[in-house]
Amino acid sequence: MDNLEVVQGSIEDLIKDYIDTLNSQYKKLINGQYANVSTGEIFTQKELDKLTEEKLKIFKDNLITKTNEISDKPQINKGRKVTIKTKDREIFDGGKEFNILYRDNIKILINNESLNNTDLLVYFLLCTLIVFPSNSIIINQQIPTLRQLSKLLHMSDKPFGKSINKLKENNIIKTKVNNHRHEIFMNPKYCATGKDLNIVTLKMFGLLDYDEEKIKEYLEDD
Repeated sequence: MDNLEVVQGSIEDLIKDYIDTLNSQYKKLINGQYANVSTGEIFTQKELDKLTEEKLKIFKDNLITKTNEISDKPQINKGRKVTIKTKDREIFDGGKEFNILYRDNIKILINNESLNNTDLLVYFLLCTLIVFPSNSIIINQQIPTLRQLSKLLHMSDKPFGKSINKLKENNIIKTKVNNHRHEIFMNPKYCATGKDLNIVTLKMFGLLDYDEEKIKEYLEDD
C-alpha cells in the first residue's frame, strides 16, 4: 500500500469519527426536533441538516488542504463524476445566462384554474427578465415601472396590471418598494436564475425553512 492509499484511508476514518462526533452533539426530541446537548438550543430537521452539511464540507475541505500539503501528488476529488460523452449526445452551451425551470412545479402553475392564458403569458415573458441572484426584474441595472414593462411586453396597462395582481395573489410573484419603484420578484419554486439565490428572496416566498443566523453562529463557534 502506497502513501496515497494510507492517507486516503486515514481521511475516511477521520470523517467517520467526525460524523460520530456531530451525531453525539444532538438529541432527538419527541416532537421530531433536535436539542443541542451543550446549549439546549432547539433545531428543526432542516436546520440540523444544513448545519451538518456545512460542517462536513468545512471539515472535508480542511482535510484535503492538509493532505495536499503532505502529499507530493495532488489529491483527486472522488466526489466529482466525470461526464463521459456518448455518440448520440454532445455538450451544448447557449451562453452564460440561463434560467432553471422546475417542470413539475411549472405543470402545477399551468393547471392553476385561477390563471388565464394572459396571466401565464405575462409570467413566462417576465421570466426572461429576471437576474441573478435576486430573482427579480432588473433592466439595464434599473427597476422598471409597470408601465415600462407593459410597453416592453406589447400589452396595454390594464390587462397587464390585472395579470400582475393575479400572479401576486397566487404567490407566484411579489413586489417590494425599492427607490420608490415596485421591484418584482419571481418565486424560485417555478423559475430561478440559479440555485444560490439571495436569502431575502427565499424568505420572501417561504422557501427558507431554517434560521440562517443560527447556523452561522454555530459554524463560527467551531
